[in-house]
Amino acid sequence: MVGFIADLLEPIPISRVVGVTQTFDRPRIDDFNGTLKQLISTSGALESVFPEMKIAITVGSRGVSNQPLLVTEIVKALREKGARPFLVPAMGSHGGATSDGQKKTIEEMGFSEDKIGAPIRSSMETVRIGTSENGLPVYIDKTPTRLTVFSLSIVLNRIRPSADLMKAA
Repeated sequence: MVGFIADLLEPIPISRVVGVTQTFDRPRIDDFNGTLKQLISTSGALESVFPEMKIAITVGSRGVSNQPLLVTEIVKALREKGARPFLVPAMGSHGGATSDGQKKTIEEMGFSEDKIGAPIRSSMETVRIGTSENGLPVYIDKTPTRLTVFSLSIVLNRIRPSADLMKAA
């Protein structure tokens, strides 16, 4: 088979190919949990949190490193302030584009209500809440907006193109 391919390619000039390895810095934090707790407590973000506030925390499937630990520590810090955090799946069509499927997806990622310490409230209904600077509509899960005392959203995300969009390009 190799001879056949070589015969086919013989009249075609092929550039020389050289393998290249690129290494990116991968900084490590020795005490991730301690550093995370310190950053949460010194960021000033908790100054806006008051007892009984209902706070939505988005959970996506885009591969945020240590996301369950990050969410757990945020939930703990909010609970210490007396807030009532809850998780909202933010994944588009994952989990079969159903609220139960999305809840199951984030549970499989390590976000069970027992482990994280906050309930998961999932809905596939969305509400337009505004427009971005470049004119794109901005939507949020309808669940938090149904709460009469809904106070705040914490958006934890990583933006990258969808695999389907990459195939289309």
